[in-house]
Amino acid sequence: MPPIDWNWWSTFTKTAINPIPELGEGGCGNAFLTAFSEGGIVSAINENLDGGPDPWEVVDEIGGAVGLQYVVSNGLVCPGCSSIYRGIGSATETVAGWTFVLDVYTRIGEGAVAEVTAYRKRQCQ
Repeated sequence: MPPIDWNWWSTFTKTAINPIPELGEGGCGNAFLTAFSEGGIVSAINENLDGGPDPWEVVDEIGGAVGLQYVVSNGLVCPGCSSIYRGIGSATETVAGWTFVLDVYTRIGEGAVAEVTAYRKRQCQ
C-alpha cells in the first residue's frame, strides 16, 4: 500500500473547508464567477450584446403581450374563462422557465471553460 501523502490531504482539507481564497483575486474560482456573472444565453449568441433584461423576462413580456392581444381582438369580458388565454399564459410560463434553466446552464458552462482556461494558462492558483 502506498504511503499517505499528508501534505496533499492537509491542502485539500484547507481548501475544501475555506474556499474563500479561491474566489479572491488570482483564484481560479474568481475566473469562474466572473464568466458566470457576465455570461448567459445572450452573450453566448453575441459577445457585444450585454446588459438589458434577462431572457426569461423578455419571454414573459412577449407572452403577456400575446395574451393581451388575444383578449382585445376577441373582445373577451372574462379572459380567465377562456381556455386559450389560460393556455397562452401556461405556455409562456413554461417557456420562460426553460429559458431561465438554459441561461443558468449556459453560464455554468462558460464559467467552467473560463476556469479551466485560466488554470491551463497558469493565470490562477
